[in-house]
Amino acid sequence: MSLTVQLLKTSDAANKIDKAFTNLCQSDPQCNIKDDCSIMDPAILLDLTAITFTTGGSLFDCNYIYIPAFKRFYQVRDITTVTNDIFRISCHVDVLKTYMSAIYSSPCIISKNANNYNLYLNDSNYKCYQDDIILKHNFPAGFDDQTSCYVMGLIGDKVAGS
Repeated sequence: MSLTVQLLKTSDAANKIDKAFTNLCQSDPQCNIKDDCSIMDPAILLDLTAITFTTGGSLFDCNYIYIPAFKRFYQVRDITTVTNDIFRISCHVDVLKTYMSAIYSSPCIISKNANNYNLYLNDSNYKCYQDDIILKHNFPAGFDDQTSCYVMGLIGDKVAGS
């Protein structure tokens, strides 16, 4: 089976969703795959005699590929030689880049973020500090021990004056 692929290069981290790519070929080359090829972990056969690389590009600079027929981006795991001009490229699907638009459009609450956080969400890694607020109110007329009713509310475990 023959497919068109894009040979790509990126310097972005594997856990980054929106990776920037450089296309290493002037036109998208054709490759061969076996009939029982995995969509998650494909191995493609590439004939270098049919490929024109961009200036300074080579097969060994390739660390990503895109297969339009599968609609997926792949990390290159291994490049092995089959003959002098034919190479096998073993890949694994990059789910972050492949499903980037679905991830960005999903309605969700991100509970962990180094730069933008929500103090209303429970987070055991974020320590909150609260200063004690003790208020003292004097009643100008005082209290009558015979006819008065007292209600006292306490919050926390602090005692005034301690």
